[in-house]
Amino acid sequence: MTSFLSLSDATADLPHTPYARYKAGVGVTIAANGTVELWADTEGSTSRNLNRVIGAPITTPLSHSDGSTVDIVTFDGSSSIWAAVGDWGSISGDRTLIFHCRLTSNNDGFLFDGSTNPGKTRAQIQSNNWQVGVQSSNALFAASDPLTTTITTNTWQTHTFVFDESGSSTQVTHYINNQQAGSNNIDTDTSLGGLILASNGGTTDKLSYQLAEAVIYDRTLNGSELTAAQTYFTDQWGDLTDIPMSFSNATVIQNSNTGSIYGSHAICALLVNSTGNIPNYAITQVVCSLNGTTNTGDIAKLHLYSSNHSAEFDSSTSILLDTITNPGPGSLSFQCNHTVAHPNSHFWIVAELTGQSQLGNILDAQITEFTIDGDQAGAFQPLISDPDGHISLTELFYSTVIRKQGDDGVHTYRIPGLTTTNNGTLIAVFDIRHDSRSDLPGNIDVGCMRSTDGGFTWGPMLTIMDYDASVSGSSGNGVGDPSILVDTNTGRIWCAALYSFGNNAWNGSGPGLAPSETGQFVLNYSDDDGLTWSQPVSITNQIKDSEWNLYFNGPGKGFTTRDGTLIFPAQYRDSNGTPRSNFIYSTDHGASWQHAPPAIASGNPWTTEAQMVELDSGDLLISMRNHQGIGQRLWCIYSWNKNTETIANGSWGTPWFSQTDPRVMASVERYRSTLNGHPYSALLFSNPDTGSREKMTIRLSTDEGSTWAYKRKIDDRPAAYSVMTILPDGNIGILYETGDNAYYQGLEFARFPIEWITGSEDSDNDGISDFLEDIHGLNKNDNSDATVDHDSDGLTTKFEILTNTNPYSANSVLKPSLSVDQNDQIRLHWPSSPYTQYRIETSQDLSQDSWSAIDNIPIMQGTGSPLEVTLPQGFNTRQFFRIVVP
Repeated sequence: MTSFLSLSDATADLPHTPYARYKAGVGVTIAANGTVELWADTEGSTSRNLNRVIGAPITTPLSHSDGSTVDIVTFDGSSSIWAAVGDWGSISGDRTLIFHCRLTSNNDGFLFDGSTNPGKTRAQIQSNNWQVGVQSSNALFAASDPLTTTITTNTWQTHTFVFDESGSSTQVTHYINNQQAGSNNIDTDTSLGGLILASNGGTTDKLSYQLAEAVIYDRTLNGSELTAAQTYFTDQWGDLTDIPMSFSNATVIQNSNTGSIYGSHAICALLVNSTGNIPNYAITQVVCSLNGTTNTGDIAKLHLYSSNHSAEFDSSTSILLDTITNPGPGSLSFQCNHTVAHPNSHFWIVAELTGQSQLGNILDAQITEFTIDGDQAGAFQPLISDPDGHISLTELFYSTVIRKQGDDGVHTYRIPGLTTTNNGTLIAVFDIRHDSRSDLPGNIDVGCMRSTDGGFTWGPMLTIMDYDASVSGSSGNGVGDPSILVDTNTGRIWCAALYSFGNNAWNGSGPGLAPSETGQFVLNYSDDDGLTWSQPVSITNQIKDSEWNLYFNGPGKGFTTRDGTLIFPAQYRDSNGTPRSNFIYSTDHGASWQHAPPAIASGNPWTTEAQMVELDSGDLLISMRNHQGIGQRLWCIYSWNKNTETIANGSWGTPWFSQTDPRVMASVERYRSTLNGHPYSALLFSNPDTGSREKMTIRLSTDEGSTWAYKRKIDDRPAAYSVMTILPDGNIGILYETGDNAYYQGLEFARFPIEWITGSEDSDNDGISDFLEDIHGLNKNDNSDATVDHDSDGLTTKFEILTNTNPYSANSVLKPSLSVDQNDQIRLHWPSSPYTQYRIETSQDLSQDSWSAIDNIPIMQGTGSPLEVTLPQGFNTRQFFRIVVP
């Protein structure tokens, strides 16, 4: 629908005809979800309509002094609206922009900016001060402008910005209510191309404000014209006052979607509609049920969130109000006290899943009642409590964006590293490229984020390496290209990176060892699971040949070998500038480091960014970025006699080319090993599976990297660097660069089980997937081998495979036993397989339907070592117990 201002049009009172004009209530198109989707130019130029929306700008009713109601456009600090230069045009000379607006908070952000590269004409707020200026097209999106005056919040003001160009400079003058607030002469002459309201040309740094009208002239206004414009705004808008909110009605909204069996899903939302704009009442209770849900046991927790006016649920921006653990069938009541602050407020029912759902199960809910306080206190029912719609759990794949351009005011995040700590915490590291997407040298720091729930949610970004960018001659004093490593014996987490003082990165670094001569290979560490980090220290003197031009890490990740050696893949440019791949290692837990010889002794082909993995033989497999131009990955194995030699005596074998690769960093990771108690060994490899940087793909090898028989594409979009880790529950995690339009737009985390790659096809319907039959040497077209007992341990092949034991080893078997301790406590013991989950169930009579889980014994995860649990007392004289692999 379209909302129109009821006041008289005062265009004739404006001096001259504006280039473009946006007036609240006129030409404002509201989408079905209540957000502004278009703001038309009232001067009639449809090409200048603001039709590109970020976030959810809304209209807010205010009371005018003449008794009418006016729908003002509100930007909440996460929204903006704009038109690109190709639609809006460009003003290349003098210009004047006038805004009648009210700041609703003191957050930093932009009142307006040009939307593309003819230049930047903008007004912004930083640290409670107005900044107004022009910048060239190559200036940083978030760069500062000259100050004019301090800000005033929650007061309607008319802000006029006059840009008077003269030769190669621009005189910029800022007026507030026709009083000069500041003026600066800027040594730049540029255009205003396009127009964006409430954010900058990078569509970041969004400002919180309400806008009644914006008028743009392609000329400067003189003193009498400025007075006439101020008179117009004063007469037109008068006194705008807020209106207390009152409840109108509510309904439930819900759509049908598919989703992953992992993570959290927003099932439905209570949409509460109100009039007015001053908060005046709160929601205190929401009553719902999970009617329509296939199995309420799929849900570990049920949450109530508020996303305020946003009709899109985002856990990072929504407010958690209440949680119900292990929700069952029947009526469920959330208790809260959340003030309704927007005319269209959303309260979401969100299911946090156990990850044990059957594919095809359904999540559904209805909201039957809610309670409000205030003048209209009471219990109310939604107009529609159970609309059509549900979530079908059809995917084993889960993904979430953990960093994107503009987050925390940063231009670009790149170069991911990822590992799993001894405590099961995921640690992600990456470049914080503050000013542009360009590499070192520049103002770049190393960032870190932690996840303690397997990658479903992530904590705030930490900066763990940061050199002072203001140091003279430092060219930003950047540090980047991080790599992360867990010493599995000590628990210490190491991070490696390249520090460039001045132009000492890939192209500028030279011979020598000092920071003024060459890039520095730096390390720091954390001993508290990634919460705090030591200051970085250079180990360049230990590992770099002084004649080499540069030496630094992978990037990506390192690892600890089975004998405790720490390995960081590395790369260097020799004295001739030839790029080579190798690795550094430490046999004393990081106290000292040495480097290995280059994988390609001749230097032909060039190789750079590498990742490595330990093979079951103890040898080291390296996967290298190949610069030969044939679009293939380069591989090689480093080996030594494990009985008579050490890693220092090793040498490289004959390299080989394998797997399509667009000349990019890629990841190789150990998935399983028989040496760790698994029934089979497997490796993983991830990279963009094309000749260009797109279509991120995962491959699986069951022959230690000789061939890669299984693969699946993760993403069709642009994609570049990636790094993998094995999650605490045994699933696969990957962090990779991707975006809708370019691979450097963000860092996305995804997680999935191996079945997502290999598939669950069962050709002979014997309950064992074709993949599992293949790796165990069974016939996937003959179901009789499922009942064979290959190792004569009394258990069938099917039973052993489904319980993750080895069907060819009598020593690998799921066999429980009982014992009684000195306190007459009964203990249940069994050998466990790594990453396998076990549930303890009990029965009194062994009948099929009598088995049930024991309430206070949670599902347990195997480690490869025996597990035990103390059984609760109070059972009947005869009680049976069993161990179930879900």
